Amino acid sequence: AAFTWGWILPLLGFWLGGHAWVGEHIDLIIVAIVVVSLIPVLIEYLKHRAERKRAAAEAQGEDQGTAPAAQAASGGRHAA
Repeated sequence: AAFTWGWILPLLGFWLGGHAWVGEHIDLIIVAIVVVSLIPVLIEYLKHRAERKRAAAEAQGEDQGTAPAAQAASGGRHAA
C-alpha cells in the first residue's frame, strides 16, 4: 500500500499541476480536503455527545425512579 501511495500521489500531483484551474484554486482545494477530513471527527464527536446525554437522562430517570421507593420504605415520612 505504501508503495502504491508513493507512486500515485506524486503522479497525481504532476498531472493535476498541469491544469490551470487547479493552480488558480489550490487554496479552495486544500480547504475542501481539510473539511472532508474533519467530517469523521465531527460525526464521532456528535455520537459521543448524544451517548453522554442519553446516559445522563437514563441516570436521572433512575434517580427519580428510586426516590418513591425510598419514601415508601420510610412510611411516607420525610427524613428530618
